[in-house]
Amino acid sequence: MTHALDLAKTFVSLGTDGRTLPMDVTERFWPDLEAGRIGAGPGRLLSLFEFDTSWDVWERHPNGDEIVLLLDGEVEIQIARQLAARDRWREVGTPAGAVRASLPPFNLSEFEPRMDDVPALGAHSRAVLAELGYAAAEIDALAADGAVRTS
Repeated sequence: MTHALDLAKTFVSLGTDGRTLPMDVTERFWPDLEAGRIGAGPGRLLSLFEFDTSWDVWERHPNGDEIVLLLDGEVEIQIARQLAARDRWREVGTPAGAVRASLPPFNLSEFEPRMDDVPALGAHSRAVLAELGYAAAEIDALAADGAVRTS
């Protein structure tokens, strides 16, 4: 026999073995969750929240992955503000024009990583195929047949 749970009032621990354990939100729930006494083992903690205002900020939980599933409305994930504050944006060229791209997620003290322009589709096809031993006529035939794109 199954019982319906009101996820707006109850958290559910989803175990790796497929079992579910309902957890009522009592006055001890939040301190126990913060201290790692709840949800510290394998599995996932499931909950449902309803909001009548927009979230200004969302952060990843420091102890693990979080999945936010939007059931209704709109969501905008904003990382731009943090990347700008940390000077992580660089401008790179693309065939469609300049775009902002973020630096790799690590810092190198000796130099800044290369942030080259994005090549057009097929921009290196001829050079790569030539290095693989294809003759110019063979590459032309592949391009004519639509097997490769060259630009």
